[in-house]
Order: sequence, then C-alpha cells, then structure tokens
Amino acid sequence: SDFDMTLTKFKLEDGARGMSTHMILESEHFGVEFRDSMRAIFEKYYPIEIDPAIDRETKLKAMEEWWHTAHENLIRQRVSKDDIAQCV
Repeated sequence: SDFDMTLTKFKLEDGARGMSTHMILESEHFGVEFRDSMRAIFEKYYPIEIDPAIDRETKLKAMEEWWHTAHENLIRQRVSKDDIAQCV
C-alpha cells in the first residue's frame, strides 16, 4: 500500500503533487466504473486523513477502512502484476 506515499514521490520535479500507487491505478486501463469507485473512496477518506481536528483513534479506524475498501475494489477488478506494469 502507498496511501502515505512512501513508495512514490510526493512532489515531482516540476513541483506538482505526485501520484500514489492507488492514484496510478485510477488510470483508464481499468475502465470508468473502477476509476470512479476508486475516486469515490479517495474523496471519502482523504479529507479525514488531512483534517487536524479529527482525533488519532478516529483517523486510524478510517485509514484502515480506506485500505480495506480500496483493496477489496482491486480484488474485485482482478488486478494483476501485468495490469500494474501497463499503468506505470
């Protein structure tokens, strides 16, 4: 998992924000339905991740839910290593 961008760069050379592994998987390769479902998951959990007013325990629970939900989506899509290689 790369939700915290430990496997990918947070900032690119041009200063733009880099893409996490999950963001890369939102490419057109997997289709609109998969991309939209991954985007919806991100839009639900990312605001929780960055909100300084939310306590650690609540964030931890939400981040675990985010990880499980995103990975269940990957499993349903039957993402293979070859699929990932085509995205990067």
